[in-house]
Amino acid sequence: MKKTLTILQLRSEFRDNGPGTQSLEIAREMSRRGHNTIFASSGGILAEEIRKEFKHIDIPTLAIHKRGPVSTIKNIMKIRKILKEEDIDVIHGHNAAATFTAYLASKTVNKKVAITHSVRGMEIRKGYQWRNLIYRLYPATFFAVSDFTKQMLVRAGVREDRIINTYNGVDTEKFNVSKYNKDSFRNEIGARKDTVLIGTVGRVNYNKGQEVLIRAIPHILKRTPNFKVVIVGDGEKLETCQKLAIDLGVQEFVHFTGFRRDIPNIQAALDIYTLASVKGEMFPNSILEAMAMGNPWVASKLSGIPEISENGKNGLLVEPNNCEDLADKLSKLIIDENLRRDMGENCIKTINEKYTIKSVCDAIEFEYLNAAIQLICEG
Repeated sequence: MKKTLTILQLRSEFRDNGPGTQSLEIAREMSRRGHNTIFASSGGILAEEIRKEFKHIDIPTLAIHKRGPVSTIKNIMKIRKILKEEDIDVIHGHNAAATFTAYLASKTVNKKVAITHSVRGMEIRKGYQWRNLIYRLYPATFFAVSDFTKQMLVRAGVREDRIINTYNGVDTEKFNVSKYNKDSFRNEIGARKDTVLIGTVGRVNYNKGQEVLIRAIPHILKRTPNFKVVIVGDGEKLETCQKLAIDLGVQEFVHFTGFRRDIPNIQAALDIYTLASVKGEMFPNSILEAMAMGNPWVASKLSGIPEISENGKNGLLVEPNNCEDLADKLSKLIIDENLRRDMGENCIKTINEKYTIKSVCDAIEFEYLNAAIQLICEG
C-alpha cells in the first residue's frame, strides 16, 4: 500500500458551516501529514476557499435540488472518472446521498476504494426517520461526531463495530486567544471594557434560535444591564430579529454584525458564548471554537451538546425555546466573573485534551489506513 493516501472529500455542497469547515480542517491536517486530498461537490460558498488550497472538481448535478434518477447516473459516472484519474484510495463523504452515490461509483472501477463517512446530521423528526435506513446500504466506516449520533446510527441498523466516535476538532493554532487583540472588535462596536459581551455565531434562522436569545434580553435586564449581545451571521430571519429587538425596546443591547469571516477575532472579544438552537444541532463547531478561546457557554440541551458540557464544567444547558431559562443561565455567568474565569479555563483544558483537529485526525487517519489495508488483504 502507498504510504501516502489520496483522499476524496465529497459533499453535495460545501457551505460555510460545520460539515464544510470541518472537511477543510481535516484536509489541511491530512496534508500536513503527507496525504493528498481532492474535493468534489456542486460548489457552495466554502468551495471558493477550498480551491485556494486544494483541487476541487465541480459536479453541478450533486446539488440537493437536482437529485433524481438521471442526475444520480451522471454523478456515478463523474465520480467514477475522478476515482480512476486521481487514483483515489479513500472516499470521505460528508452527507449520505453523495456518499452512497460514490459507493456505487466505486463498484464500477477495478481498484478497491475504502468508504468512510462523517455523520453529523441525521433525521430526528418523527415520521421521517426511515430516511436513516440509507446508512445500511453501503459498507462504510462511519465517523460519528457524538455518542448521540452513534446511537442513532445503531438504531438505524448500522453495526456498532462500523462506527467510530471521532467528534469535531478545532484548529488550536487558529483559535488561540493569545493571537488576537481582545479590544479590536470591542472598539469596532463601541463596547466598554467592563461590558460583558455575549456572542452567538451561525446562520440567522429559526433553528439557531436567535429570536429566543433576543426574547431573553428583557429577562436579563431585570438582573443586570451590564451586557451586550452580539449576533454574528446572515440569513432569512435577520430582519425579523432586528425588528424584534426594536419591538422589545432592547436594540441598544444587541449588535448585528451580518456575515463575517473573522470569527476568531470576534470570539477573542467575547466573555460568554451562547447557542439557543431550538433544533437541528448535533455537535456544534461554534461551541468548540468558543471553548478554545476560553469562553464559557450556555446552550440548548439538544442532541450531542450535553456531551460537551461535562456536567456543567464547560457550559450550562437550557431547555430549548425557553427564553426565561436562557436568561437565568446567562445572568448567572454575567454576574459571576469568577465562574466565567473558572469555566473558561476548563474549556481550554477540555479542548486540548479531547477536541483538537490533530487528535480527531489521529483517529480518522488510523481508520483511513485500516480500511485501505483491509481492502488489500481481501484481495
